[in-house]
Amino acid sequence: MNGDMKPLSGQEGFWMADISVAEVPEGEPAPASIDGDSQAVTIVMQAWNMHGDHGHELVNRSMIIPISDEMVFPGWTASLNGMRVGDSRKIWADSSTVPSQQMAQGAPIVFDLTLEGIDQFMTVPPTDELPGATVGEVVVQSSDSGLQWYDVVEGDGASPGPDDRVKVHYSGWLVDGTPFDSSKKTGVPFTVNMQGGVIPGWLEGLKTMKVGSTRKLIIPQQLAYGWNPRPGSPIPPGATLIFDVEMLEIEDPAAPATEGGGGK
Repeated sequence: MNGDMKPLSGQEGFWMADISVAEVPEGEPAPASIDGDSQAVTIVMQAWNMHGDHGHELVNRSMIIPISDEMVFPGWTASLNGMRVGDSRKIWADSSTVPSQQMAQGAPIVFDLTLEGIDQFMTVPPTDELPGATVGEVVVQSSDSGLQWYDVVEGDGASPGPDDRVKVHYSGWLVDGTPFDSSKKTGVPFTVNMQGGVIPGWLEGLKTMKVGSTRKLIIPQQLAYGWNPRPGSPIPPGATLIFDVEMLEIEDPAAPATEGGGGK
């Protein structure tokens, strides 16, 4: 193993080495570093085992990820300690500590991390740059879970109860504006059981809507499909999702459910 490698603090079975550090021109301020106020990072990440097999959860693209999200891999938070914008770091891990369906067990796993940015708060594009329906000046609301939302149209109907089913029309996009699903393609509304069966961000976002409302939901990965979206899905691992959801009606309990689609 690399002679510059050292154990990762507080994480048994992990080692790290800095493979490059940001160069600072003379007279320029030092690049930002992760501190106690930092909540998210923009990072490029790759992962593979020593046999060269890549992990399906982590791909070579820029992603915004919460610093505290240990779902990335155990030791994720500790792996970022001391990094500055522009730094690159290599992490070695015993594969038994990083479960993955595509990683051969018994071989060390290697993570390459390049830090592109640090955010005090998880951010999304300004509201006028989000895909789908827009409205003028709005205050984006948020919850402790990380869900963000605002109402494009405020309805005056009833809100669903925890045992209700509601009919909605929806369209979904990635943050970069790439569409991935819409009930409006077929014109058939989607039925949501408020007891479950859809992603957590939908259940949380719909429960305070009123019939007649259209709401924009900004759903972070931990309330969506996380690091393991369904095979063949156009949604990449770790994606924040944008949905426009129009609440049409609260269904009669005896009505049949709609199959497929939505935030399932």
